[in-house]
Amino acid sequence: LRHGTGTCRYDNGSQYSGGWKDNMREGKGKALFANGDRYDGSWKGDKRDGKGTCIYHNGDKYQGEWKCDKRHGYGVCVFKDKTKYRGEWEDDKWIQSSADPEFTRVLGPGLTKGIAGKASVFGIEAYDDSGNKRLCGGDDFTCYLEGPSGPLPAAVDDNEDGTYLVKYDPTVAGSYDLYVTVGDGELVADAPYPVHIFPGKPCAKYCGVSGLTNAKVISGEQAEFRVEVRDVHKNACVGTPKAKLSVVMSSSSANDTIPPSSIEAIACDDGTFQCLYLPEKPGFYRVEISIDSSPVGSSPYSLHVQSDGGEQKDTQGERQQAVKAVPDLVAKWGNIAQAEYAADGNAEGWDSDQEPETRETKEQKYLREHPDVAVVDNLEDIWRVGKYQRDKRELERKEKQKRLEALREKLEKAHGPPTPESATEAGLAALD
Repeated sequence: LRHGTGTCRYDNGSQYSGGWKDNMREGKGKALFANGDRYDGSWKGDKRDGKGTCIYHNGDKYQGEWKCDKRHGYGVCVFKDKTKYRGEWEDDKWIQSSADPEFTRVLGPGLTKGIAGKASVFGIEAYDDSGNKRLCGGDDFTCYLEGPSGPLPAAVDDNEDGTYLVKYDPTVAGSYDLYVTVGDGELVADAPYPVHIFPGKPCAKYCGVSGLTNAKVISGEQAEFRVEVRDVHKNACVGTPKAKLSVVMSSSSANDTIPPSSIEAIACDDGTFQCLYLPEKPGFYRVEISIDSSPVGSSPYSLHVQSDGGEQKDTQGERQQAVKAVPDLVAKWGNIAQAEYAADGNAEGWDSDQEPETRETKEQKYLREHPDVAVVDNLEDIWRVGKYQRDKRELERKEKQKRLEALREKLEKAHGPPTPESATEAGLAALD
């Protein structure tokens, strides 16, 4: 039996040099395995046991405690990419704690700024309480924004390798605080992070114009209006607007046009364009405003330029417009109604609702002295009663006919069309 100290070469290419006991490797010894791994350390029962160092064929190196040929206890492993992990090992596996908020790192452009309506991204690299990078996922990270639009949750995607991808997309521009927490609400790294959300690209549809509608503009005097630049989410594009503004002013008669050289558009830091112009002639103008070739708001707008002193001068086109007489439709329909009222051969009572112009008659005196006597004051009421009764009978007839038609359709749908009646049935129906 091999006992003591010696060297052995195996048939598979492995070799060992060190202590032996009862034909098994025991004590201190070095081994070169067939796969290229090298071990130098303690042995027990022909297996690596105790403290030892193993350099693997892939370039990784482990130095620490072993048990039954497996890494067990405290040890340090340096991988080929120079990443180092230290801590407890069990059954050849590293036992790693969950992400530690102090050692975990947060990085990416989404930590400082973003654009309204577009996804902002940043990443999380989880590290344990020993400063080792986490090798797996499952950590309970929560991220959210607090700012102008209230609490806004962010989506956290677990890459299952200790890293996480976080996305958020607020639509309201402004300043926010970005919170990154783990576990029971513990803030990670330097959270909360100040984040500024900038407005998006100008959208002509939601831009506004002020200073044109109902503006008092005098010919020969400089005037101005403003274009408020907003993005698709109606955020004011604060800061100097990065947009191409076009303003065209033309007279309604197409004879006069304010040249572009007389219109100056100044980009302001508050997200507006200050537009200065000088109309030389009075009249009505058409104002077309566009941003990046798209019409702004309700463009084109109408502008009324008055002459000096505030009095409008008539243009040749306005002098040629004739004012058409408006027909008196009230009188027309009044005559039609009176003719219908007099169709019974007596038109008296048509104007009975007017104040009498003659003295009180005997009948009027009697009625005044005997108020309990029922009297028809307006003959039109009698005509209306008869007409109402005729209309009511006609309406009832139509409603009855409609109900009978509906009942007939219902019966035909349920039992089929009626069969031709016999001569006897026709005779009985005639008797009824």
